[in-house]
Formats: sequence, structure tokens, C-alpha cells
Amino acid sequence: MDAVRRARFGRSLPHAAARIAWIIAACTILVYAIGGQLRAERWQHRIVHVLSATLAVASMATVLVSALVWIVAAVITPGASHVAVVRTLAACSLALALAGLGPRWQRVELVWLAYATLALVTAKLLFEDLRQGHPEFIAASIFLYAVTLILVPRLARRASRPSPSPSPSPKPNANPRTFQEPDITGSSRITSESPVTRKAYAENSRCARSRRDRLVKNLSVSETEA
Repeated sequence: MDAVRRARFGRSLPHAAARIAWIIAACTILVYAIGGQLRAERWQHRIVHVLSATLAVASMATVLVSALVWIVAAVITPGASHVAVVRTLAACSLALALAGLGPRWQRVELVWLAYATLALVTAKLLFEDLRQGHPEFIAASIFLYAVTLILVPRLARRASRPSPSPSPSPKPNANPRTFQEPDITGSSRITSESPVTRKAYAENSRCARSRRDRLVKNLSVSETEA
């Protein structure tokens, strides 16, 4: 009860309780990381993932609130209103982190927990922050909640979009087909682009000219005999 009373009114947790909180947080995160390697093919596996993720997020929230209260206590003497704003800040930070990391790691349960955290922050504003009676702290909590409420859906959608992969360029054909049409004069004409070398093209032209010369010679001989 003494530790709970200290955390409630702005004092950091005792060293023993802080160590226990860190150990619990590390164990829950380790359990979730190991269990997350298994595929959730059945709904029972999905429930296990959600429960382990919930425990990990709750332990991280406890550690984060304790660390933030300790930082604030090093500057000022925190009161109940200060602790309320710190808790709102910690919850909003966790919601943003879960919404951004869930789709990237392909862990849908983290996105569910991000929206669940938003629901808890809404209840916290109604039952804790609004009862403190300090307008400046209430305004700060509402501002953090509004920013988180706007950014969480955007982060979840943006992170879930697949990055556009560059379209593979078509590979050039190693052996393109070439078609040649004989001209009226007997010369060959290339109808499509081909990797024909200059030497081969010159040889083809020479053969075409020789065929044309023979054709002309045969025509002249036939006319002379006639």
C-alpha cells in the first residue's frame, strides 16, 4: 500500500519495487517475443498472443510511468495532477508505438492493443484527469489524447501499406529472331532489329549483288540468242 500511495501522489517506486517491475517487464517481453514466432493458425494461438502482448504492454506502461515520475520528481515535487498527465503521456506514447510497430512486424494484436489503449485513455480522462480540478493539466491531457486519436489510425494505415516495389525491366532476348524479305532485285532487307554484325551484313549484300548480276547476265544471254 505504501508503494501504491507513493506512485499515486508522484513519488517514484522504491528500488526493490522498481527492480521487480523491470524484471517482470523483461520477462513478459521475452515471453511475447518467443511466442510470437509461432504462427497463429488457430484462434487459441491468437488468444495466447493477445494475452502475452497485453502483459508485455502493461508491464512496459508501469516501467514507463515510473521512469517519467522519477524524472519529474527530480525537477519539481509532483502532485496528483502531474502524475495524471504523466500517465496520459505514457499511455499515448505506447498507443502510438503499438500502432506504428504492429503492421510493420505483422502483429495485428499490437494494433488491437493500440486502440484498446486509446479506449483506456478516454476512460482515464473522464474518471481521473477531469476530477483533478486544474484546467492547465486537463488541457494538456486532452491535447495529448487528441493528437494520439488522430495519429494512431494514420500510423496503422501507413505502416500496413506495402512499399511499392520497382517493376522488373524486361530482359532482352538473347537470340532475337530476324526476318529478311527478298526484294524485287534480289537484295535482302532486314524487317526487324537484330544484332547482325557489319561483316555478316556486308556478306549478305555481296551475295545479293552476285545473284543480281547472274540474273542480269542470263537475261542478256537469252536476248542475244533470241
